[in-house]
Amino acid sequence: MKFIKEAWLTYPYHCCAFKFPRTHNPWEYEKHARFVQQLHEACAVKNTTVSYVLQVINKYK
Repeated sequence: MKFIKEAWLTYPYHCCAFKFPRTHNPWEYEKHARFVQQLHEACAVKNTTVSYVLQVINKYK
């Protein structure tokens, strides 16, 4: 093969870390995914209160 057709540069601090966060840092990716899930649950409640949001967040700690 004379020319490179595809390259996945996934070493730390490369822009690919943003394109492939699960590959770059699985632990942080899962932590962020849990946080996003918490936000979705909190926003799903029609009358969201501060106490409910804290309850949802503490459930995942």
